[in-house]
Amino acid sequence: MSDLPSAAERFGPYDERDMIRYTIFKYQSDLLTNIESHAQGLYMLRFKAQNSPFAELREKRFREVRGVPDDPRIDEALALGWEEFQKRVTHRILAECPEKLDLNRCPVCRKIVLTPQARWCMWCHHDWH
Repeated sequence: MSDLPSAAERFGPYDERDMIRYTIFKYQSDLLTNIESHAQGLYMLRFKAQNSPFAELREKRFREVRGVPDDPRIDEALALGWEEFQKRVTHRILAECPEKLDLNRCPVCRKIVLTPQARWCMWCHHDWH
């Protein structure tokens, strides 16, 4: 028996959509539209600067440096919060271009593993090195 904690103990029960969403935002952000990509960057900046007295200045500078347009669609994309934004992007990608998703699955349990290069399943602990 392994001394490693199970994936459910570390990450909660397996959820296919959550793992697809994780893969998209961690490893396949090239599938995001320009508006989605700008919204992701802006969200990260706002999250990091939320307690800063210079938050507005940082956002202005971020927009200038990254070339983020003053487009209301960017703020609209984030209006319902980060989690809802991620869900909507994931739904769009699954509807429009699911063939572009590069999901690394365990050959035994067929669940999505943590990284595109992983050769060990955190769900069933199968190793295919």
